[in-house]
Amino acid sequence: MNRLIVTGAAIVSALAATLFLAPQADAGLVEDLRSGKSNVRAVSQVGPVMGLLKSVNDMRPKQDFKAIAYSGMYTRTTQGVYGAYSAEQAIETALEMCEKAVGNSCFIYAVGDQVVTGYTQKELADEIEAYDPRYRKSAASANPDTLSGRSYCMRADGSVYITWGKCVETTAITKAEYARLKKQAAEKNLLYCQRQDGFVFKSGASCGGAAKITKAEYDRHKNAATGQKSAASRKSKLSTGIKYCGREDGSVFRAWDNCGKARQITGFEYHDGVAARKANIKNWLKSIGLEKYEPEFRRNDITLDIISELTDSDLKEIGIKSLGARKRILKAAK
Repeated sequence: MNRLIVTGAAIVSALAATLFLAPQADAGLVEDLRSGKSNVRAVSQVGPVMGLLKSVNDMRPKQDFKAIAYSGMYTRTTQGVYGAYSAEQAIETALEMCEKAVGNSCFIYAVGDQVVTGYTQKELADEIEAYDPRYRKSAASANPDTLSGRSYCMRADGSVYITWGKCVETTAITKAEYARLKKQAAEKNLLYCQRQDGFVFKSGASCGGAAKITKAEYDRHKNAATGQKSAASRKSKLSTGIKYCGREDGSVFRAWDNCGKARQITGFEYHDGVAARKANIKNWLKSIGLEKYEPEFRRNDITLDIISELTDSDLKEIGIKSLGARKRILKAAK
């Protein structure tokens, strides 16, 4: 018996009894996806959510079979399952846990290590089959010759799929040709979208609240954004999707994918800015003879730019019990 492990942003301890399940699942998810009977859907498009890619990276070393479900842009609840006895069970359990956590519909974000954003139900079925071919083995057990491994096949209409065994009444193609055609089909059905802040992205299903634009407009915006990157910014951690940003008031912050209206800066500038803000609050407290309270300010991320907004209740909450110290801080902050 395999152990099924559930992880996520909103796990209830009362669900611990579901961690050990008998190795028998209701068959038919793949068939239902192909026929359109299943209500299981892949995520149509996802905005700049850092936690999702972190969930995928965290799950990579986990034992098969695994899946990640996602609730949507507003609730942003993620549930991951690994160690299930089949890909179908991992998907169904991840969706169940996610829906219990948020009380509404959830979608599949990853099957195994594959992110399935924008996948149709048929493509999702293909991915499940490629990841967990055991149900194909049982269906073909009457003919051992068909159990020769994965095959990459093309139908008469030009669509492609992966199967376990031989391509039946379809044309066998190479893995490279399959990948090329799959990418070609995905790009053909892509939508090009632009948010109100000017950020552009591609989607396999819909643009959500963003506006639809042409591929030419998308390419133009992308090329313009690429041309504006400085040599220093290209040396920062762009490969992870993290951007370092600076506001006009000198404050700095990190963002996923883009800085919005703020200016993109290098990683060095960001860390210098953080250090400067910490040093400023320490020096300020020292100037009024209360530097011993610097740890309380640091633990609560209080920096010099928000010091004037503090109240007596705020100071009590962060652990400054002395009435005299609070009054001196508030007087100096005016």
